[in-house]
Amino acid sequence: MSPSPPAAASSDDTPADVLAAVPATRRGSPMRSATRWVLGIATAAWLVLLVGWLSLHWLILPHIEAWRSPIEARASRLLGAPVRLGTIIVTSGGWVPHIELRDVQVLDPQQRTALVLPRVVAALSARSLLAFDLRFTQLYIESPRLEIRRDATGRIRVAGLDFGGGTSATADDGRVADWCFEQDELAIRAGTVRWIDEA
Repeated sequence: MSPSPPAAASSDDTPADVLAAVPATRRGSPMRSATRWVLGIATAAWLVLLVGWLSLHWLILPHIEAWRSPIEARASRLLGAPVRLGTIIVTSGGWVPHIELRDVQVLDPQQRTALVLPRVVAALSARSLLAFDLRFTQLYIESPRLEIRRDATGRIRVAGLDFGGGTSATADDGRVADWCFEQDELAIRAGTVRWIDEA
């Protein structure tokens, strides 16, 4: 005996009566809806990560030399002193690229070289890409040359930055130092410090 078709809803049926006539298997459960939302959000997050990774490896890093001026401007603004970059080398071996900077110079207000970083090697952190916050799993600085100068007025400048007690010039100096020490691994090898006393 073949099953009889469901009865058609009459004009007197309430929405609750119509819903009750629908088989339970055709009604979506709250758990199923929540699962779909979670899977949709996770898929969207992975797509954003994939697009960011592809953009980094195919659009930005191969043309890193074109980004020299914006990088110098951003670094100069963060440090409060002019920054000059020499060579930029990018090696992409896997998920995380390595960036090597050579002949980085920080200048003082008189445009004298106050800090020289002959070689800096940094490995980007994948977590920083997710958080949109620049972090490195490894930051290696080789043979830095730092200049500390006391001028004729007694003010102290370290790497061209004024540590003479003014508040405006040194507002971001602590933030830069904090950022350096927040990296997963920071290594400095064969550094030298030069003291110049003009007082």
